[in-house]
Amino acid sequence: MDTLIKGIAAGVGLASESVSAYKASRQEKKARRSTEAEERAQLVDEQHEQDWALDEAQDGLTADRQAAISEPASGDIETLADSFLQGYPTLPPYPPPGSKCTQTSLSGGASPAKARATHSGLYQGLCAGA
Repeated sequence: MDTLIKGIAAGVGLASESVSAYKASRQEKKARRSTEAEERAQLVDEQHEQDWALDEAQDGLTADRQAAISEPASGDIETLADSFLQGYPTLPPYPPPGSKCTQTSLSGGASPAKARATHSGLYQGLCAGA
């Protein structure tokens, strides 16, 4: 019977040690998780601060660019428009609405060569006989 009591005592001791080890490992995991969570939160905060600094720098650049866009370089809108229009060729004059030239279409016997002509050449070729 003495052996039976020693066996039961050893089993209880083993179970007690097992429970203690399990609790210790759980506490260690919790501590590790909280440390990782704190590190993650710190990294996120640092990233937000960097993002805010970049946003402020971008806002400063955007404000400078908006000021440059809102005020034309020459100061005169008409001069600016004239200089823009001088950079592009003028379109050929169009016939008044209702004239024979506006009613002519390419499908009425125009050759592919005429269809590939430039806009002004096409206009002059179709309206030459009108």
